[in-house]
Amino acid sequence: MRLGLLSRAPSFWSMVNIRYCDFKFCVVFCLFFPFPVLQPKLKLVPPQIRPFDFGDEASNSGETMGIQCTVIKGDLPINITWALDNRILNSGDLEVVIGRMSSKSSTLNIDYIAAEHRGVYTCLARNQAGESSYSAELKVNGYCAPRSLN
Repeated sequence: MRLGLLSRAPSFWSMVNIRYCDFKFCVVFCLFFPFPVLQPKLKLVPPQIRPFDFGDEASNSGETMGIQCTVIKGDLPINITWALDNRILNSGDLEVVIGRMSSKSSTLNIDYIAAEHRGVYTCLARNQAGESSYSAELKVNGYCAPRSLN
C-alpha cells in the first residue's frame, strides 16, 4: 500500500503508527495527537502476478499436476480466479481442485491428468485498482475429445 502523503514529511510522520486502512482512508496514531487521525490513502496498487509454468514437456495421463498463482504486488482485497481456454473454472470442474492459500495466493491441482485438461490456464487477479492475468499452457499427451465444463 502506498501512503504518499505520510512519506512527504518524514520528520513529522516518522512517529506514525498505522492501525487500519481501507480503500480510501487510513487511521493513524501519532505521538503529537492524543486521538486518531484519518488520513487519505492516495494510491491503490493493482495486482501483479508472479510468472508460473507447467514445464516444457507434455504431461501424461494419470500424472498429477499442481500450480500456484501468487500476487506479488497489490492492495487487498484481491479476487483470484482461474480460467481454462478463457472459460472460468470452478473447483470441481473437470476434476480440478482450486484452493486459496492466502489472501494473495491460489492453487490449481489436478490429481489425474487426462487429455481434456490440456489447454491454456489463466490466473486472473483483480482489486479495486485494476487487474492482472498470467497464462501458461498445459500440454498433455494423447487424444482430446471435445470438453464440457458442466
